[in-house]
Amino acid sequence: MLEYGISKSDLKEINRAQVMRTIWEFGPISRADIASRLCITRAAITLITNEMIADGLLVEIGKSNVYDEYSSSKGRRKILLDISTDTCFQMGIYIDRYNVSVGLANINGDILEKENFSIMNDISSYELAEAAEAAIRRILQNSCLKEKQITGIGIGLMPDMPDCILKDAENDRQYFDKLQKAFYERMGIPVFVGDALSQFSAFCWGQHKRTCKQNKSVFLYSDDENIYLNSILNMPSVFEKLTDTVNINSLYINSQGIAGTELTRTGICRKATGIYSKSKTPALYKITAGDIRGVSIARIMTAVSLGDEPLKVLREELLDELCILMNNAVVISGANNIYFYKFDFTKQQLNELREHYKCKFGSAVCTELNICDITDDHRFICGCFYAVLRGMFKIM
Repeated sequence: MLEYGISKSDLKEINRAQVMRTIWEFGPISRADIASRLCITRAAITLITNEMIADGLLVEIGKSNVYDEYSSSKGRRKILLDISTDTCFQMGIYIDRYNVSVGLANINGDILEKENFSIMNDISSYELAEAAEAAIRRILQNSCLKEKQITGIGIGLMPDMPDCILKDAENDRQYFDKLQKAFYERMGIPVFVGDALSQFSAFCWGQHKRTCKQNKSVFLYSDDENIYLNSILNMPSVFEKLTDTVNINSLYINSQGIAGTELTRTGICRKATGIYSKSKTPALYKITAGDIRGVSIARIMTAVSLGDEPLKVLREELLDELCILMNNAVVISGANNIYFYKFDFTKQQLNELREHYKCKFGSAVCTELNICDITDDHRFICGCFYAVLRGMFKIM
């Protein structure tokens, strides 16, 4: 006989994940309010949350100033529940072509321990897993934690991931699963592997989860050759997944009708060639220590403010191009927020960009511009947050 639906154990895990996510999203909350938001009976929520308290996942933190109108005891105030930060820990691993960032955090995103190291691009998958495992074990030892106290390990892979992973990606589309299995077999801890940029996007949204409800956010990242975009609308449900990261170079069409942006680091260097020199652009030359490869939009803006007149035209050209790219991304995605990662804008420069954007597309455009300020030493936090989403919130 065929069986349909989900098992009781699966339903229990889904209900727990929904409770965890509700508390995380709305802050300390009573059992009655959880039941109301999830459309689950109060009796069922009481049973679920009491078990989670016994397991150390939740704690009662006191009573609210609001009285429980449904309580049999008149005048009884609601008891608030919160997620225990003393028992919910996650490990994160960030991997790009030359760097690995490993760290430990709690569910609130508080960083407890970290380790960063460089790798060679020709590292083998075995050597990569071995080095990451060694870092995890050192961090656990330094933090006096056991493997069983870690709810999950999240691994974030950048587009320029090492060749050993790219090789698997070309030959087997299930390379995330293979890497996940390899790490799980070594550590015995649930492992979740995904795209680092989508994880960064979700983390940025998560930091402002209580101030941007129902807002769609776009995350922009630039490397030497490409501009990438990831978007997220609120928080995916237990039956959804994070959106994939896409290359958006072709979202910009120049005056000759040719698709492709020059806003990458390589493109900006190419545009600056012929202008950049110690005599013509002394401020920019000093900022970049005489290396044109260090030129960026943000540094060009800084140099213009310091008196590099020859860069003014290039500055306007780059800002125009960036605003067109932003507007195309907003129109396609319907985003209300844009986060910039690795553009190195200051808050003042972001204000300048915002004004430039409004002048070009009108004040009616209601898109907020933000900086994703995750430092290189803390890039593993994307994996920690992914472990929360996949492990504790059961987002697929």
